[in-house]
Amino acid sequence: QIMCNGSGRAKVDVVQQEVRKGCSVQVVHPQRFCLEVSCLLSKLEAHFGCLWGANSFRTPPGGRGFKAHHDEVEVFMLQLEGAKRWRLHRCPTGPLPRSYCWDYDEKDLGEPL
Repeated sequence: QIMCNGSGRAKVDVVQQEVRKGCSVQVVHPQRFCLEVSCLLSKLEAHFGCLWGANSFRTPPGGRGFKAHHDEVEVFMLQLEGAKRWRLHRCPTGPLPRSYCWDYDEKDLGEPL
């Protein structure tokens, strides 16, 4: 996996070129740019009584966004389009990790749940 992080605002032609090369695209806090996402998060916060955040990802067909990892927060995934094989494993560091981890060797994770 190669991260192609730049600085400043992303240029459409550069992003499209990286996607053609197989890179995934992540938009952090898309609610800043999309009223529908902002409204959805507002409704979720009102219903559940806690803060919600959003990230959006686009991965080219046949690609993969991230290697095996865990987040230190609860995650609700909503896939809107395409097909992906999701594999969930028990967290090797315990049931409630307190920090993010990218360091897993997938062959050491065991069988998916």
